Amino acid sequence: MNRLFDALLLVAATTLAAATTLPEPPAPPSVEIAPGYQAALKSTYGAREGTVLRSYILDSTSEALKAAHGECNLGLFIVLERAAPTHPTMKQQDDNPALDPFRSVYVNGGASLIGYLRGADGRTLATVKDKYFADQLRFVSAGKDPWSDARLAIGQFTAKLVKACRQQTTAADGSAH
Repeated sequence: MNRLFDALLLVAATTLAAATTLPEPPAPPSVEIAPGYQAALKSTYGAREGTVLRSYILDSTSEALKAAHGECNLGLFIVLERAAPTHPTMKQQDDNPALDPFRSVYVNGGASLIGYLRGADGRTLATVKDKYFADQLRFVSAGKDPWSDARLAIGQFTAKLVKACRQQTTAADGSAH
């Protein structure tokens, strides 16, 4: 009798667990560097900088998606159109030893990005564009990272992108009912 009860309890628990599983999280965003900018990025700032910027975008998007608590379940496709450093990159320092990694500061550091929200069918539901470049010395980030103003731009962009994604997800969920 105890075995029958245990078996029934196991079946009920398995059924309940299957019914209450959370939906899968959305796939990580696709991040690309605009083809026209990729060569300039590599030749001016260095081969590794594209990977660095891509990781900043992925990290920022991941954090924004976590904060959205599952309210954004669309595909995200992001393109870095342009970026400029606030401080010299390693390649720039190698090319010009007079540059100091912290004291040399560039005005117009920042980034320009575009993001596409795509439904499960691959159709683009919304487009988000944003750019930020510190165009005056008083607006330059105090950060010592070569890409500190680009990181500000990326954070701004991902907040807008995830907000638009939440709105599109809500609209899609509302029209499905």
